[in-house]
Amino acid sequence: MVSKWMSIDVEFDQAIELATVNAAKVFGLGVKIGTLRPGSEADIGISELQEGSFDFFDGGKAKRVGRRRLVSTATVCRGELFVNRL
Repeated sequence: MVSKWMSIDVEFDQAIELATVNAAKVFGLGVKIGTLRPGSEADIGISELQEGSFDFFDGGKAKRVGRRRLVSTATVCRGELFVNRL
């Protein structure tokens, strides 16, 4: 979703916020997730921002071409590192 938002000119920082803090609020999770505040669950996604030409599709199958995409490379969950193998 972050990549799709960037393809419609949402700034990177705002796209990250939409996918973390704002998503946690929408689902009523408060400050338990979506933040790195003391006392919160510190699960962390590690990603690479790639430059190029990338196709994105909405729910109606309409295509939009973006110039950046965020690719998940690893996750830290409950202190354990999980590396994505492509």
